[in-house]
Amino acid sequence: MKHKVVVSLLIACNFHVISSWTSSFFGSKLNSQPKSLCQNGQNSRRLTWQPSQVTGPAITGPCTDTKTTHTDIHMRKQKASDRRTRRAQRNGKELDVDDPNQQQQSSTGRSRGITKIFDDTKKKPTSPNFSKLLHPDSTQPKPTSSTRSRSSKRLALYSQINDYQTSQLTSLTSEFKYEESLILERLSSSKDLDPERPLREGEGCYDLLSSLRGELLGDHIYRLQKSDVSELFENGNGKFKPNDYSVITLQTFGLDDRLTSPVDLDSQKFEVVVSGVGPTYIDIVISDQLKFTEVFPEGSYLRIDRYFSKTSYERMCEAVKAFCDVEEEEENMRQYRDLVTGCGEGGEENNRVKEGSRFMSKPVENMNKEKAKLAYSTAQSKFPLNNSQLSAVALSLSRKLTTIIGPPGTGKTFTGCAVASGFNSLCSDTEKVLCCAYSNVGADNFARGLKNRGLRVLRIGRATAVGDDLVEDTLEFYLRKDRKWMEAMEEAKRATKNAKNSRDSNLKTLATSAVKTADAEKMKASARIMLDFDVVVSTCIGAADAAILTAMGKAENYKPDSPLTFPYLIIDEACQSLEAATLVPLTTTRCKSLVLLGDPMQLPPTVLSSSPSLETSLMERLTRSMPAPVMVTAKKDSEDSTNTYLKTVNLSNASKGKQGAKYISANAGGVLLKLQYRMHPSIAAYPSAQFYDGLLATPEALIAEREGGADVVDAVLKKIEGGVEVFGNVGIVKVESEDGVALEERSEGKDGIGEGTFKNSKEAETVAKIIATITNESKVAASDIGVITPYNGQKSLLKRIISEQTSSAGVEVNTVDGFQGREKRIIIFSAVRSNRGKKVGFLSDGRRMNVAITRAKEALIVVADTKTVGGGDRKWGEFFSWVKSNNGKSLDEI
Repeated sequence: MKHKVVVSLLIACNFHVISSWTSSFFGSKLNSQPKSLCQNGQNSRRLTWQPSQVTGPAITGPCTDTKTTHTDIHMRKQKASDRRTRRAQRNGKELDVDDPNQQQQSSTGRSRGITKIFDDTKKKPTSPNFSKLLHPDSTQPKPTSSTRSRSSKRLALYSQINDYQTSQLTSLTSEFKYEESLILERLSSSKDLDPERPLREGEGCYDLLSSLRGELLGDHIYRLQKSDVSELFENGNGKFKPNDYSVITLQTFGLDDRLTSPVDLDSQKFEVVVSGVGPTYIDIVISDQLKFTEVFPEGSYLRIDRYFSKTSYERMCEAVKAFCDVEEEEENMRQYRDLVTGCGEGGEENNRVKEGSRFMSKPVENMNKEKAKLAYSTAQSKFPLNNSQLSAVALSLSRKLTTIIGPPGTGKTFTGCAVASGFNSLCSDTEKVLCCAYSNVGADNFARGLKNRGLRVLRIGRATAVGDDLVEDTLEFYLRKDRKWMEAMEEAKRATKNAKNSRDSNLKTLATSAVKTADAEKMKASARIMLDFDVVVSTCIGAADAAILTAMGKAENYKPDSPLTFPYLIIDEACQSLEAATLVPLTTTRCKSLVLLGDPMQLPPTVLSSSPSLETSLMERLTRSMPAPVMVTAKKDSEDSTNTYLKTVNLSNASKGKQGAKYISANAGGVLLKLQYRMHPSIAAYPSAQFYDGLLATPEALIAEREGGADVVDAVLKKIEGGVEVFGNVGIVKVESEDGVALEERSEGKDGIGEGTFKNSKEAETVAKIIATITNESKVAASDIGVITPYNGQKSLLKRIISEQTSSAGVEVNTVDGFQGREKRIIIFSAVRSNRGKKVGFLSDGRRMNVAITRAKEALIVVADTKTVGGGDRKWGEFFSWVKSNNGKSLDEI
């Protein structure tokens, strides 16, 4: 008994020390001078580095301690468990929670998994056999017996949970501090050492004037531009993007002032969000116009610097703590927690993964055959789905946890929308489906897909952050139609204005009361509005929005009569999302069924620091740790698709004996969408073999639709000087140094993942010639052409050179990261790297390569120094060799 007490105390003490350290980093780090942008006082309400409370209920600072720690709670439960175990042992009975004879038997209406989705895969897909689907399946793993006592297992479990929480919070702290240090270092150096650095790196701009452009649902849009309306950044290298958080600062000494900096404690500054960018302007969103005009009088010169928001870190930290501190009676959440904290481990943790997987393979509570058929038929009637998509939908509707792997062009978001439609048919009036994506663009795509199929969709988020076509679907838009809230808000404005310059304490009291009344009316209106919709859509971080929490009855100062619940949660872009960000909607909803959509073979979460626990997404961990669901081979899809081009691929990665065996083994826990509708099969062939073990197929009908790309490639590459190789709709243009001198140049600044950026002028000029030829000699519009490059330096150079060609107006230039999830008819990829040492940097990341070469629908043209890139990375080398070995061949010759 002694050793148990000692271990428990050590764990508790260790957790308390680490938790205290992580919870205090915001205060201790950000309150210290000179790194603090603002102190408590005059400017602290406009822009502060203090850990502020997020607007809305139940959201606190990033790592704040609570009175009772997670460990304290579970240690008390542990002691109670020990006492029960000892009593049972004294009576001669050893408890074993893994013994199926001692477990409560489940009802016949529940299942451990799907048996078979389709009765005959050679025929058209039929409805799943829900009688079998909702009953235990003998093929599922059986519970294993264990000789370890209940108390020992619980001790191991709580220790693992504590380790998980500590790891996540420490990594989030590290990421926050690293991002903070980068920003403060840039701002400090621009003041003391190098004032022109922000301009060169595209991270900041001086001498701007502001002008009001208009109002959008209560937010005011201001445009920042120079007095002569000239371009803000040389070579078009500005890094500002819509939805970027930034800080604007008053230039105290007027025009050409380079001394005033946001790091000055006495500087006048304001935190804003970018709503739009152009060569000569940056549009920003101002929520409090009165304060803005006080700080920045008309005619003032301003500087703007890229910044970041603390809100995301705060919400992720709160989600991690809530996830690890789940009450025992919350069976679903407890099983999610035990499964997630055990993934990727061995021994007892691996047993928990097996136990959790069995639990997750069961249908949700109160599911029966009739409900399952209704949900499935609803999804099938609204969405034309192929066999693998139908399999994914059926699995999702019958399990507590499903991961759907969607390679490029396979309709991942479309499938997610079909699942949401099925879930919606199961919801009562106070039950809603929550659909999330990591980015605003992903959330918008989700909302459009649902809306186009007749579902009533409510988009959570600022109107300036969503697509123009979705503004009238936002909560803010509907709030403006609520008479009670609008009247209360107008009264609050009048009262605040009257009290502003008055010393009358009664007026100030009235103003405070009016503001509280307006806030209360907004909460009531938000809850009322959400009742009228089928699906709520937000980003992962936005799932902790005050409006959602209020509608669920989690606000302290308002409880709706009919609080909402979100029993069904679907998360898109799950492999791009930080694990803690995925936990935000999960802990908010306490859902009964969770569906994750993503692709482990595309870009991972963006991490600036070297925090290993942040680099792998939750979906990837689950997919590679959980046992495989019983899946169906959709033979009809294979019969309707072509593998002709795959016969030309001779790669060790593509299994010769059992096609797909290697990929399926590595990603056993997910269901794969296998039919892609984007690329001509000659473009899809290599990524299918290299990254998906030959499983990715293309419909036969798509060949004719995409065949025009081959004519474009032939016409263009005949006019390009130098080495050119063509196969099907794929072309390689070699831009290589004749004397071995490196063509690449190191450019100013760093790329998104911290690597120094590069540019290659010769490649950029070649790309410009290719674009000019396409637009002048084919029917392809400039807007149908996309140029992708790994480096921001090359992106800026390409934008400048292409902008000089009038025929190229409308061509989109972006980095690989900026193009994920996108597609164009014609894609031109500029590889940039060219050096004697064959150093390729992050070009060797296979996931980045996969995204780069799978954006094209009709034609893919790769411009590269094949000696450097192919010699520096095996996958690129195999790609170049594959095109070369089939250079000039027709389909009949293969």
